[in-house]
Amino acid sequence: MSREASAPLPPTSRAEKWRHSIALLIRFGIVGVLNTIVGYSVIAGLDLGLGVDSHLANAVGYVVGIVFSYFLQRSFVFASQRGHRQTVVSYAIAAGLAFLINQGVLAVALRVIGDLEWQRALAQLVAMASYSIAFFILMRLWVFRAEHPAA
Repeated sequence: MSREASAPLPPTSRAEKWRHSIALLIRFGIVGVLNTIVGYSVIAGLDLGLGVDSHLANAVGYVVGIVFSYFLQRSFVFASQRGHRQTVVSYAIAAGLAFLINQGVLAVALRVIGDLEWQRALAQLVAMASYSIAFFILMRLWVFRAEHPAA
């Protein structure tokens, strides 16, 4: 029985699994940088270029970023073979859960770190890191989990 050519084989050795995980993290980071550029470009173009209300421009930029990120995460980062019907809703839920984690970490970090400007900036960075870590884990283990057929 042969496997489809488009379905990658799962890594088998510990070294292969480690290399695979590192490659996923690098691709995830690349998509994060590209997503930030695209999202901010939309926000700046609408707000600063076209004079759209700042809050509306921000919301549109985030929506564009989420859609852009979904397609790159699905194809480039995780090379998922799962259909859009299986992944779109779980992706949106994962983004929402990661955002809630971000908000909780931010609230705790502000209490622990402090409320001076530099302390708020540090708390924001800690919260952003929690979002990224949670989102990666949710996508890896749930949204775009590998489904390898039995041999």
